[in-house]
Amino acid sequence: MTTLIGAVPLSDSTEILFYLDTYKNKRYAKMRKFVKTNTYTGPTKSGLNLTPDNLKIIYESLKNISTEITNLEESELCRILISKFKGIFIFVRIAYYNGNYGIDIREYFEIQNEMQPTKKGVRIPFEYLSDTRSHLENMLKKISDPNIDKINFNDSESNSSMSIKEIEGVPSEYASFF
Repeated sequence: MTTLIGAVPLSDSTEILFYLDTYKNKRYAKMRKFVKTNTYTGPTKSGLNLTPDNLKIIYESLKNISTEITNLEESELCRILISKFKGIFIFVRIAYYNGNYGIDIREYFEIQNEMQPTKKGVRIPFEYLSDTRSHLENMLKKISDPNIDKINFNDSESNSSMSIKEIEGVPSEYASFF
């Protein structure tokens, strides 16, 4: 079952959803960019699936960062080994992109002793650091909760258009992707 935890807006038509999902009886935390346009509404390739252990490491790496933008510098906050055989890591970084600082949580792969970024990841504007930490903390609290599978719609406005078969708390325009 999918449980929406929260969202961070990137623009009028783009947001990052934070949600929990189950696959083969295991719970995963997910962060994925979703778009709403005239031609397509739904998820993009930009996103990550995290185990509970990886979620905790990411949360811990962001937990004590000051929300003050004045003294920021690009830096690596943590590196998580995902597959030694394939050379895949998740990097959590403070990154400067298009004139703004943000938190970049992204898969990298090692090729010829050099780390290369992939599309699997999210870049969150620094002004949403507090919201991101809150969503990650809520995901950590709920990922092991056996009662999380109970239906509990968070958005009463969209609740009227959703049937019981649709996904908990997920906006109706995205429900078909879960």
